[in-house]
Amino acid sequence: MKHSLLALIILVLPASAEKITTIKVATESWERATHKDGTGWYFDIVRKIYKPRGITMQHQIVPYTRSVMLVKTGKADLWLGSYEDEEKEALYPRTAYDLDIVVALFKNEKVKEWKGEASITGKKVGWIKDYAYDQYLHVKVVSKEIYDRKIALRVLAAGRIDFFVDEIRLVNDAIKKHNFDKTGYGMENLLRLKLLPGFSNNARGKALRSIWEERMKEMHANGELKAFYKKNGVLRKYPFE
Repeated sequence: MKHSLLALIILVLPASAEKITTIKVATESWERATHKDGTGWYFDIVRKIYKPRGITMQHQIVPYTRSVMLVKTGKADLWLGSYEDEEKEALYPRTAYDLDIVVALFKNEKVKEWKGEASITGKKVGWIKDYAYDQYLHVKVVSKEIYDRKIALRVLAAGRIDFFVDEIRLVNDAIKKHNFDKTGYGMENLLRLKLLPGFSNNARGKALRSIWEERMKEMHANGELKAFYKKNGVLRKYPFE
């Protein structure tokens, strides 16, 4: 009878009460942040958060849209690089780990004086598919989703869009990689967006999100987190300032 009762209790234990030993991370590959071999400072942050709790990180490098889908379908625990409340079905912590500075690239002839979002109002604005910057703009634009940055630069040069909007590091990388001649072009800051992990919306995701919040606060309080950001040269993105 005792054994039967114990078996029943185990069966009805919620997922959050189970011992979590691994965390499955799905992410796009970003220079210095998430590499195929598991190196990069985003991965290091995840390890710092979960390793002291006995949780080992497993990673999978996939296109951004697929990383979101893996989490939504329960095949991964979190994806990286999400903007705040980007996906309504996901769980988000309060504490970000990075910050995207989103810029607008344009021909100088298109802008006499940069006035932030007002300068792109009603204009043809392109960005990479699924980045959905229109969710964070306060003005109406004629949006065009583009599949890769090489094409985006070509479309901008051909005058088929007025502005190309993307994260500053990715714009600069694309300009360098594709030998894009910047002569006659301007680039201005448009948005500052927090980057967060998106957790699966289930008991396991809730438990992992709680650990994220607890450990980020712990590492902030003892100085470990700030030292990490300083060491990696990303102190301007320190999440508690």
